[in-house]
Amino acid sequence: MDEIEVSRARAKRYLHVADHMVYMTYGVVKDSKILLSVMDSIFLSLTNCMTALLEQEKKFKAIPLVPKGFEAKFMLFRDVAQKFKLDDAYISMMRDVKDTILDHKTSPVAFRRKEQYVICSDSYHMRTINVDQIKEYLRMTREFFSDIQRLTSKSGVYAT
Repeated sequence: MDEIEVSRARAKRYLHVADHMVYMTYGVVKDSKILLSVMDSIFLSLTNCMTALLEQEKKFKAIPLVPKGFEAKFMLFRDVAQKFKLDDAYISMMRDVKDTILDHKTSPVAFRRKEQYVICSDSYHMRTINVDQIKEYLRMTREFFSDIQRLTSKSGVYAT
């Protein structure tokens, strides 16, 4: 398997894990802390989708290389996404998911409140995660995965 297929397979696996955690595991345990793990899986799925498209661009010599870090990859991906006319909502969702995960890792205080998980920063800026928000991210990630799969398939954009 080439890098494109590997990234797509990983993205699909993480998407499946996130979907299972939301609709099966969360439904049983009702613990909002699980939502953080779901966010991680969504982020990994999005990152692998992004990598798949960038690897295809590299394969067809549209870009010289695929950067290793998220920020560099993300900046390059924004330009590639415009080329393929991908929805800007995907870009803003990626940024929001990444920022939420980063806020949680750097936050001094995080706690559960009813059906939400609350993350507080040093300056008391609060960010909440709830199941409806996660389900929307999951829906958008599925659409994004479908778009990436269509664009990177053998009969995709560069097919002759």
